[in-house]
Amino acid sequence: MGRRFERSAVRELLSQSRLVTLTGFGGIGKTRLAIRIASELRRVFPDGVCFVPLGDLREAEGVPDQIAGALGLFGRSTQSSTVAVVEYLTERSLLLVLAQLPEGPHPGHEPGAATRRRRGRPRGCSVDLPVSR
Repeated sequence: MGRRFERSAVRELLSQSRLVTLTGFGGIGKTRLAIRIASELRRVFPDGVCFVPLGDLREAEGVPDQIAGALGLFGRSTQSSTVAVVEYLTERSLLLVLAQLPEGPHPGHEPGAATRRRRGRPRGCSVDLPVSR
């Protein structure tokens, strides 16, 4: 897989921002690119990388449950999935890759590769992928 420029741009953005969103038409390789970058960066994040496939969801309201499941949080808290995920990620340096977020309003922040490396409000960046590979 090529996309050397895009991989470099995303890695740079992840070093500066807690939230990076890959945008572009369906089928151009956003998920493949995110997985490749996550693989390349796994040693940078002491608490690892977690890939959360969301393609089977019909509504955005299921996103927190899907993330909680991918992080192995079900049954570990009596709180909502959203609260459990936020509490879990607060003290960790982890790359969370969300793929194929369903259409519609999203609870919380925009989709993308988000890192919990620094405290404070998430800042976001977006990378629009060109159609040609």
